[in-house]
Amino acid sequence: MIATIGEEGHMYDCAVSAEWDEPKKFMIRVQVIDKYLGNLGMSFAFKDKRVSVVMVKTAEAFLDEYSGRALGHQE
Repeated sequence: MIATIGEEGHMYDCAVSAEWDEPKKFMIRVQVIDKYLGNLGMSFAFKDKRVSVVMVKTAEAFLDEYSGRALGHQE
């Protein structure tokens, strides 16, 4: 899936794709193609009532809020 629809208030033009990498693993890939360049990969893995999220960015001075790991649990 690739979206090319502009949204008011968004800071950077980008190309985005998403796919189910495995039956319980969802991947989102972002390529920033604007004044600044960068890449962002987000992986969501589902097991039982848990979800783990891993976000890795390749950009010098932005996308910092999209970098790290988290583990969630549904009660």
